[in-house]
This record gives sequence, C-alpha cells and structure tokens, in this order.
Amino acid sequence: MSITERIERQASLYFFDLHNFSRENGCQTDNNWQLKQATLDEKKELEGYYQLTIASKYLPEEMDQLLKMVNHKLSNSPLAKEIDTASNKKEGQYLVAFHTGKLKR
Repeated sequence: MSITERIERQASLYFFDLHNFSRENGCQTDNNWQLKQATLDEKKELEGYYQLTIASKYLPEEMDQLLKMVNHKLSNSPLAKEIDTASNKKEGQYLVAFHTGKLKR
C-alpha cells in the first residue's frame, strides 16, 4: 500500500468515525463541526471545552495531506461548513474534530 493510499484510507476512517459519532449524538444534519490540527496541549484544551470531540494522532509528515482529504469529505457532507485550514498549525500531531454547538458547562 502506498503512502497516498494509506492516508486516503485514514481520512476515510476518520470521516466514517466522525459521521457515526455525530449520528449517535443526534447532530448529523447540522453543520457545527470544526476540524483542527492540534498539539497535545491544544487537544486537551479542546476536549475540556467542547462536549463532543474526536481526536486521532497521526504522523506529522502525513498530516497536511490527511487534513486536506478530511476537509474535502466534510465539505461535501452536511456535518460541517467550509473549514478554515489557514488557522491550523503545522506542528500538531492530532486531528481534532469538535462540535461548536455542544459546550461543556
């Protein structure tokens, strides 16, 4: 399996997990999901602030391509509006999806 095929498979699995998690929590048709490349500290901060989060760790050299593929899948689904990739940091090893409408109280 080539690197591109592996990254494509990882993106599909991440999107599949996000879609299922969203359906299980009753928010599959809204578009409040955001995606962020994050460091460990940022990941913990997001998990502490938002009720619904999904995070996975990936190799840094695969992150840029993976983020683009997941963004493409999200932009073609009802789960999220257009994702702002400019705000993503290059050093983060975690891909974190969080639902902006579900804050922890």
